[in-house]
Parts: sequence; C-alpha cells; structure tokens
Amino acid sequence: MQAISTITWPAIVAPVVGPSIGGFITTYASWHWIFLMNVPFGIAALTAVIAIVPNERGGDRRPLDLPGFVLSGAALTLLLYGTELASHMEANLLVALGFVLGGLVLGVIAYRHALGSTHPLLDFSTLKVPTFSVTVLTGSATRIGIEAVPYLLPLMFQIGFGMSAFRSGLLLLASALGNLGMKMFTTRIIRRYGFRRVAVTNVAIAALFVLACSLLAPATPLPWILLTLFIYGLARSLQFSTLATLAYADIGEAQKSAASTLWSVAQQMTIGMGIAFGALALRVAAYFRGADAMTPEAHFILADFHWAFVMAGVLTLLTVPGYRGLARNAGSNLGGGTRQAESGTAR
Repeated sequence: MQAISTITWPAIVAPVVGPSIGGFITTYASWHWIFLMNVPFGIAALTAVIAIVPNERGGDRRPLDLPGFVLSGAALTLLLYGTELASHMEANLLVALGFVLGGLVLGVIAYRHALGSTHPLLDFSTLKVPTFSVTVLTGSATRIGIEAVPYLLPLMFQIGFGMSAFRSGLLLLASALGNLGMKMFTTRIIRRYGFRRVAVTNVAIAALFVLACSLLAPATPLPWILLTLFIYGLARSLQFSTLATLAYADIGEAQKSAASTLWSVAQQMTIGMGIAFGALALRVAAYFRGADAMTPEAHFILADFHWAFVMAGVLTLLTVPGYRGLARNAGSNLGGGTRQAESGTAR
C-alpha cells in the first residue's frame, strides 16, 4: 500500500503543478517552450528506463489481438474526438454526437469481440472482481469530474478574474501542496478507516470543494481561495491513491497483466475526458446564457465557469453510491479496513 501511494504521486501532482510552470513560461517567454521542455524530460525518462528497469518477460507468449486493437483503438479515438469536438463553441453538436455514438457502437463491438476471443487485448473478465470493477467504472466517472478542475481553474482565473497566466498558475500551487501533503497520511488513513469508508467520505468531500470553486469570485479573500484549492488537493490525492491501491486488491496473479492494461486505458481516457468534460460544461453554460456559437474562450464569462464547476461537482457527487456498494472489508488483505473486518468477524 505504501509503495503504490508513493509511485502514484507524480501522476497526481503533475496536472496541478503544470499550470504554474506553463503560466510562467507563457507570461515571461513563449508558449512554444512548453512543448520543447518535454524533449529533455522524455530523453531522461527513456534513459532511466533503459538503465534501471529490468527487461523481464512472462513465460507465456500471446499473439496480438489485431481485431481487438483496431476496434478498441477506433472506439476510444472516436469517443475522445467527439467529446473534445463538442467542447468547441464553433463545432456542430450533431457532428460531435455522431462521433460519440460511433465510438459507443464500436466499443460494443470491441466488447463482444473480447468476450469471444481466446487472447483479447482488453480482458473484461477482470471486471467480475468487485473491487476492480468499482475502481474502473465508478472511479472513471470520479476522475472525469475531479480532473475537470485543473482545466477550469486557470482559465477562470485568467478570463473571469483577469489574472495573468503566471499568477493564475501560482494559485494552483495550493492544490499541489494539498496533493503532496496528503501523501504523508494516505496509508495511515486507509488502514484506520478502511477503503470503503475512505472512498465514500472522501469523494463527497472532493465533490463539495469542486462545488465550492463555483463560489469563487474576484472579491473572494485570497486565504479562502487558497484554502479551497488546498482541501481540493487533499481530497483529490487521497481519492486517486485509494483507487490506485484498491484496484489490484483482489486481482489474482494470472489476471494482473490484463487488469493493468484495462486500468491504464481507463486512467488515460479519463484524463482526456476530464478536460473535455470541463470544456463541454463551459459550452453548455454559455449556450444556456444565450452566447453565440463562435469562438470559445472570448465569449465565456465568470458565471459560465461557476456553472461548469457545478456540473463537475455534481458528476463527482453522483459516484458516491458506487463506492457504497463496496464490501465493508474491501481491501482488508492489503491492510485497509482491517479493524472493520475484525469487528465484523467478532460479531
């Protein structure tokens, strides 16, 4: 549990640290450098993998599921493109909806193919494990709602508050501090209260502070803004670490490879869909306000961002029942929920 909590922190912190660095570069240099900076980091990561990670292979060689690769790849591409397209003010919603529906149809075909394949690229049988199913399905919806915030906040600070990109990015450091600070307590909290109670309570807290972002305004005192972002960061970190740890709690050795593939796909999808959801929520808010469907950011006002945060918060809050479906002793074999499991046995 401690190991997973440690290795997940870069992925959790990066989206909230990025706007600060990106804002500094955009304000004092050129936005082109944001992309150029990825080159040395990519080379360093590749070098580290070659030097440190052992080239271990499984005993069984499996053929590539080419039909599954094509079907699932096309389905995910259409879903992401359709969702992203719908977020643009100038885009035709019917066209975007067509891409989304096409992705869903191909997704169903890919799912049916996987069920009948001997060596499927995406093995959906892992979803029969309750803890894994909740972290993938319910967890994906949670991540979409929570991941919309790092996209919406810097835009709101710049467009709604009139701040520079650098200053708006600096405010998000409060969220980054919350993400990092929670790492010291994640393992102890889960061991004390159990995965189910932590997931249910914490996702509600995360939803409330996403909703609290809809109350922020230029006249809001700076300490309240920083406190809101800090607690959001705490809840975000704890929820994502809980999901990452619980995902493999009941997965057998033979299913770990398949579960890892499906879990990685879900994670990557929801990062992109979180951004797309935030952008789409802005467009919906602007549409009901009566804004013309022309260029995006120039037509957004502060109220649009407030409604977008409401939509993201409601989506996050709607995932609470999914976590309530977990067994009370879920993850007890990892050290989470041990006290609850013992008390249940005693009774």
